[in-house]
Amino acid sequence: MADRKQTTTLGSALPVAILAAVAGSFIWIAVPLLAIAALLFAWGLEPARTEALVKRLRSDPTLHTFLARLKLMSSWAAPRLRLMLVVLGIVVGLVPSLPTERLRSGLLVLGIVLGFSGVWILVADLLSPKTSSLPFDRNGAEAAAAHRIRAVMAAEFGAIRGDLWADAAYTGARFMWTSGLPSLDQSESKLLARVRSNAETALALAPINGAAWLFLAMLPDASADAESRVGTLLEMSYFTAPSAPELAPWRLKRAATSSVLADTDIQEFIKSDIRTILSRPPEFQQAIVAAYRSALPQNQPIFESLVADVDSAVAQSLHASQPK
Repeated sequence: MADRKQTTTLGSALPVAILAAVAGSFIWIAVPLLAIAALLFAWGLEPARTEALVKRLRSDPTLHTFLARLKLMSSWAAPRLRLMLVVLGIVVGLVPSLPTERLRSGLLVLGIVLGFSGVWILVADLLSPKTSSLPFDRNGAEAAAAHRIRAVMAAEFGAIRGDLWADAAYTGARFMWTSGLPSLDQSESKLLARVRSNAETALALAPINGAAWLFLAMLPDASADAESRVGTLLEMSYFTAPSAPELAPWRLKRAATSSVLADTDIQEFIKSDIRTILSRPPEFQQAIVAAYRSALPQNQPIFESLVADVDSAVAQSLHASQPK
């Protein structure tokens, strides 16, 4: 009977540890779950000592005060959580295929692995700065640069998490406004290389990040195949984030300032972004005007024709908005 009780307790600890690992991004959920899982594992392995500890805690007035404050918060979730743990624990405890000792050992190892996984997720998220999206203005880029060390530390700790590597790359977003490599000194060039490397690592681990593909396309590049690379990067941004209003103005601008605008496939994507912008409030339509003004001289007629294919009235307004 004691073995069955211990096995059931360990079985209950297993789903709690799994939930803690899954909820790693939500710190205030994951930390209590990890604590509960640790308590259940301790109870299953050393029931007498654990119960003695719990008895001592029950007589602690500070704990009583804390539990009283949590009572209202947990009144809805506690019965359901207990029911779930009991059911899962009984299911695991009734599995006859493994001897009790082997099952306990296996659960202990799995619990340790899940515990370390939860800690790994929690620490990486605690290190990561809160402002982790791609900034689209100079002030936001400068603010992101101030968190570069923390973002890189989080990415290195997360190792295989592409989202953290993308956040580390975005701390170099100020390079999107750099006119070219000759304007950078040696230290800035090295930093740009690290930023590019972080973005490439992010895409190798999580290639569905449309913002990261666009970010790479926006970085200055003096290589011989820079123009063809821009086309490929923009296409990947469109493939992975076809309907992204926040990316549309920057994709228009990047295509307008590159020879890739002559590519018919890119043109179809550009028209899709133009439709997306025109479906938003009128103030967002200035992005189309801004992209037209920044376009290469040979690209302006192409850009105008693409706008005309979507909305002829907007295309006519491009000339009226052009500075004299």
